[in-house]
Amino acid sequence: ANFSNYQDRKEIFIEGQKEYEDELIRLALNETMRKQNIVSLEARICPKNSAAKLYQSITKSQNIAKSETKAEEKVIYVLHFPKKKDQAFSAGTPRNQNVRMASFRQARSIAALLEKETDINEKIRGIDACSSEIACRPEAFGQVFRYLLDLEFPCKKGGMKTKLHATYHAGEDFLDIADGLRAIDEAIEFCGLERGSRIGHALALGISPWDYYKYKGCKLTLPKQVLLDDLAWILAKADETGCIIENQLRAELKERFYHLYEEIYGEHVSTKNKVSVWDYYQSWKLRGDQPAFYRLEEEEFLKQLTRKQIQRFDRYGWNHKAGSHIRKTECARNLYFAYHYNQNVRLTGDEKTEWKMDQRYADLIYQLQEKMIQKLVQEGIGIETNPSSNYLIGTIQKYDEHPILRFNSRKLKDVPKNMSLHVSMNTDDQGVFDTLLENEYALMAMALKKAKDENYQPLYDIEDIYEWIDYVRKMGVEQVFV
Repeated sequence: ANFSNYQDRKEIFIEGQKEYEDELIRLALNETMRKQNIVSLEARICPKNSAAKLYQSITKSQNIAKSETKAEEKVIYVLHFPKKKDQAFSAGTPRNQNVRMASFRQARSIAALLEKETDINEKIRGIDACSSEIACRPEAFGQVFRYLLDLEFPCKKGGMKTKLHATYHAGEDFLDIADGLRAIDEAIEFCGLERGSRIGHALALGISPWDYYKYKGCKLTLPKQVLLDDLAWILAKADETGCIIENQLRAELKERFYHLYEEIYGEHVSTKNKVSVWDYYQSWKLRGDQPAFYRLEEEEFLKQLTRKQIQRFDRYGWNHKAGSHIRKTECARNLYFAYHYNQNVRLTGDEKTEWKMDQRYADLIYQLQEKMIQKLVQEGIGIETNPSSNYLIGTIQKYDEHPILRFNSRKLKDVPKNMSLHVSMNTDDQGVFDTLLENEYALMAMALKKAKDENYQPLYDIEDIYEWIDYVRKMGVEQVFV
């Protein structure tokens, strides 16, 4: 929260002051190029509500970059969709409608600009979702991301057509590690991420569950809806991936799930049979869909499943990773509708509850982390890591505890097959953290040099450290959106 507040207010004092606005861009682009051996600089700009304004914004940055160091040749742009808190419940309005509508307008402006075949087409390489993820799940961006990632547009180089790439920042802010893991899974399942896409931060994927829960006093406070979703995801995902759950723990997790379900949904969802964990998990898979579809009567809803939408954007209202057989299940549809449109469900779900965990729960979470790492490896999705940012606003105590070492420690030690993620090292926000990319590499190298084993001997060979640093550097270059 502190980081989000700082990030949101850091530019307030320059609004309307052209000289300061230009200086901010100059520092971000030219100073970075002047001080570091950069081969490609990814500049992130929030989309505008019209193609003309977006074109002006990028052109302005290009001209400032060109004025001193000719840095414009190395600058590429990723369009930055900010996550925002949901508004209060309003009848007939789904969750995060404010974000859905804003991102829809911005997506239309992006598409309109790219279709104009301007000289900056080759500079626009991707999209991402930024800012605090708590209270704004990946489902809010699902349709927009699927739409933009499937958009083919002409690139100036050779007149060839290309597509955008994607980063989704997930697993950085979370109320429980399971919540962060679920957010990463939602980004992949709902937003159309595929090979070559990136997850930003992903701390929940790599931090030690035992250390995290010890740091939290083995007790968390979180909204009932979040805990219910997490429990369903944990139980179903563990069974899907072959995780081992101790019998008593399974019984305790199920008991808490059913208690929360009855409290939040029990009186508001009519079903022929008792809703199981699996039923609820199946309805969760539909959250990448456009909520408006679920307000239709059953007959019209089923027709929409096979109807070819006239508007291009509307064609991406269905998330095709979730099978149509789930949508044809009345229980799943009713749960989805209540999740978005029932006021009592929303209000009860927002109430806070306490959640206690122990060694058994931490063991299970570790297994789920391992399975999620395997999933990302197999799907070819990389991780953007940010050492200083994660150390300062996360729960890691030392740089040699950073999850990047769990994500990929080849060159440093032997690792199991299919457990090494494609990683890069980044600055996150230089203006907030007052760092440089070279500094991030130096911090990790120093931390590895100082790391000791149980006998207080150096944990890593010095040559292996430098080989690992260069290995990560090369992966960072490979992650550049082209």
